[in-house]
Amino acid sequence: RLIIWSGCLEDREPIVVDSPASSLDILPTLSNLFGTEFDSRLLPGRDVLSEAMALVFNANYDWKTDLGTYYASSNRFVPKDENAAIPEGYVETVKTMVRNKMRYCAGVLDTDYFRYIFEN
Repeated sequence: RLIIWSGCLEDREPIVVDSPASSLDILPTLSNLFGTEFDSRLLPGRDVLSEAMALVFNANYDWKTDLGTYYASSNRFVPKDENAAIPEGYVETVKTMVRNKMRYCAGVLDTDYFRYIFEN
């Protein structure tokens, strides 16, 4: 759970995020709220207040979206709602997205990418 308070929001209704989110989503969300310029492609998380697809994943390649949870060890997708229509190819598409994000994260660490970005 994460609670963010700002005095400028006191007279508004609370903003409740009920889609899957993780700690990786904090930096892009705060960057957007503070109006910081950033390239969202350089961050594995998402701004939870945006329309971007909710995606939470871990080092075991398990993942969770608004439509359900995938367990990599058993190659099993469990829909959030058993009556929900899961688009054709959805699981494979999200598996590819997670695999690419994991490769990207490893590459950033292996090449010390942010040192390169911030030195220029």
